Amino acid sequence: PAPGNLPVPEYIQEIMFPPQSLPGPAPQRPREGGSVRVWCRQYKMHIRVRKNLFGFRCGAEELTLGSGCKSNAASRHYIVFNYGLHECGNTPSIVKGQLVYSNVLRYVPSVAEGQVRRSFPFTVPIQCHYNRYQRAYKVGYHPVWPRRSYFRHLQNNHSFVLTTTDARWDRLSSRITYLLGQPVYFQAVAPFIAEGQRLFIHSCYATNSPDQQAEPRFTVIDNLGCMVDSKLSGCRSRFLPSKRKDVLRFSVDAFTFDRKADKKTELYMHCTMAVANEGATPGTKSCTYNRRKQRWEELYGDHDVCRCCDAVCSGGRGTDDNRTITSKMVPIEAVKTSATPLYREHLSWLTGEEQDRWEEEASDQWEAVDP
Repeated sequence: PAPGNLPVPEYIQEIMFPPQSLPGPAPQRPREGGSVRVWCRQYKMHIRVRKNLFGFRCGAEELTLGSGCKSNAASRHYIVFNYGLHECGNTPSIVKGQLVYSNVLRYVPSVAEGQVRRSFPFTVPIQCHYNRYQRAYKVGYHPVWPRRSYFRHLQNNHSFVLTTTDARWDRLSSRITYLLGQPVYFQAVAPFIAEGQRLFIHSCYATNSPDQQAEPRFTVIDNLGCMVDSKLSGCRSRFLPSKRKDVLRFSVDAFTFDRKADKKTELYMHCTMAVANEGATPGTKSCTYNRRKQRWEELYGDHDVCRCCDAVCSGGRGTDDNRTITSKMVPIEAVKTSATPLYREHLSWLTGEEQDRWEEEASDQWEAVDP
């Protein structure tokens, strides 16, 4: 409801505006010349007694407060008691929404000499009243909180990052251009993962545009973590190991689309990622096809979870943000060596010996060493 449209309930008003005094006649303020005066501080009770008490002179040794507290200060004309609210037997109580501390000031005259008395013992009740609720207003009210540090595992649903790097996993300059067949290294990062979890990639596809709906597109990773591109002949695309569980690395050989066989083109990688328990499952895995052994192999060893890569994989998908992350633009320079449309051509500048070594590396694709 809009402010001011509904009345404040009575019980809330009683809390916000407690009674300022006890019912009945308002107590008179002590006069300046009163024999006993009381000041109620935040944590203390300050009592001042005239030595010429009620017309007769008294000494400090004849006065006590509550449980026997003696005067702890004095001047020429006054005897002073200055004690905390929880000292000298002060008794707290609740009266009409107020906190009241009560005590008694006692006067016991010294033993009289002779047959006459000039004073008699008496007591003076002492009270301090405090409101239980303090009204605080927005203007000028600045609460001060104690400085403490709190630590908690945070799961940021929008923290995935996908970048292109060099072979040493350093960020690339924007002036770098890839040739067809040259490996393009990608690094996915998910900060703030919890203990015992790891980053996984469910799928990746490439387009010529940052638009995730653009066509044509080429699927690189599919089926909840299967590097389908690694099964193509002559291709070195693969997952690469990392010592960090919040990082997942992979490489893809530079290519261009048949219909985009221009001298220069651009590629964008779009990936869907997830964070899950570090143990691989059919729903969270990083599988590359080993053409030499003709089988799928998981990046960290549990190869059985990759058996579904030639069928349909299912299982727990981990925690993802249902978003597809797009990399920055990857510039590709096409170098034609034949009249046929370009598609994953090998580097034209490789010698025959280098070409053989390139094919051997493509077979032993998981021998990469994490720097």
